[in-house]
Amino acid sequence: MKILNISDSHDNILNLKKVLILAKKEKVETLLHCGDIASAETLKFIAENFPGNIFIVFGNADNEKEKILKIASANKRIKIFPENGIINLKLI
Repeated sequence: MKILNISDSHDNILNLKKVLILAKKEKVETLLHCGDIASAETLKFIAENFPGNIFIVFGNADNEKEKILKIASANKRIKIFPENGIINLKLI
């Protein structure tokens, strides 16, 4: 299983687009975002452009937490850990 670990995207759609294109090429299955997505629109962009499971921890620059939580609750591929969390991955 290939895992993409990113953080501090801060609504930088241009860089996210580049990394998600690379993730698709490399057949990454899981995305871990370790804080500071910043807005709900950025989470929508990630969900629309990454087909795998998405795990998110909030950071200090996530200003739209309620909107982000709403998007996550409507998408079973997205799991939000508001403060911290444990993810069990079965690695080969």
